[in-house]
Amino acid sequence: MKIPDRILMTPGPCEIPERALKALSHRVMHPFFEEEFFELYIDICKMLKDLLSTDNVLVLPGSGSLGLESLIASLYNSGKKVLCVENGFFGLFGYELFSNYRYDCVKVSGDLDRSIGVDKIEKILDEDIFDYLFLVHCETISGVMNDISKIGRIAYEHGVNVIVDAVSSVGTMPLSMKNFNIDALVTASQKGLCAPPGLSVIAFNDKVKDIILSSDNKSFCLNLKVWMENLSEKEFPYTVPVNLFYALYNGLKVLYEERLENVYLRHSIVSEFVKDSLEQLGLKLFPRRCDSCTGVSVVKSPEGINVSEIIRYIKYKYGIVIASGWGRLKDRIFRIGHMGYSARLDYATRTLDALKDALVFFNYY
Repeated sequence: MKIPDRILMTPGPCEIPERALKALSHRVMHPFFEEEFFELYIDICKMLKDLLSTDNVLVLPGSGSLGLESLIASLYNSGKKVLCVENGFFGLFGYELFSNYRYDCVKVSGDLDRSIGVDKIEKILDEDIFDYLFLVHCETISGVMNDISKIGRIAYEHGVNVIVDAVSSVGTMPLSMKNFNIDALVTASQKGLCAPPGLSVIAFNDKVKDIILSSDNKSFCLNLKVWMENLSEKEFPYTVPVNLFYALYNGLKVLYEERLENVYLRHSIVSEFVKDSLEQLGLKLFPRRCDSCTGVSVVKSPEGINVSEIIRYIKYKYGIVIASGWGRLKDRIFRIGHMGYSARLDYATRTLDALKDALVFFNYY
């Protein structure tokens, strides 16, 4: 099969730097019998600890969704109560996962096009006692960013552990778990971390580590305690996708060589450029600018045009892949991602020029 030569301007997976792509073709080290691979794994975790400002990091095979389920399964103890923030697709997904594991769940819902109200969260925490608060930092489908800094502070003042889905924000903006009072966080390899899909990252402080080590989790593959016990013996609980770890190592090295402050500045510049350009094209952004994610721009579908036709036109004429809506926002929006190696002004300019041509072709003007 011939792989099409295209540019990914979706909100994950994203483009990957050549260095990380080449790393995929290296010979496979044996994860059990070559200690150099264990050393590489530890180096990856050290870089991620520094990136996230936290005490503990595990990197597991699987998507960010698998990482989140592993964390939820590993924290389980009978009778624990969780407040789940739901103002988008992945907030609802998190709520359903917690419910499936028989946590005592309370859901607080918000509008799809804006951040959850901080006052609403504070009022609920004032009136009830919770063990955990779960929220999504950047809702990839809607492009809404929740204010984890303020919510984390309020939860800390109420003695509630904060769990964050940060799959679409890590690597695109500063995110210090210690500064934001985040106790546990999940992200993945395929967005801001400049690597292919297939690895999940679970980060947590020592308080959460103690909870995991004493939990009632009986599973094996979704058990972070099993991972920690094996790693303490310089072993892995099962065979891991070695070459994906090579790619993640090199993707992280690319970020550190650019310097993190420059990485975050680049993402901010590209994000503002894309959002400004979309408005100049006469399109309407879905979330308010003040509530928008850095790594993705979400646009309301143009009046009278089938958005799937725009996406198809750009893909086949220009070789650029952008994303449609999903779930409740299917056919109502389309999305341009600018995360990781896709957050480049040259890629953004080519994408916006292609979009302008598509709008002309479909008689938007």
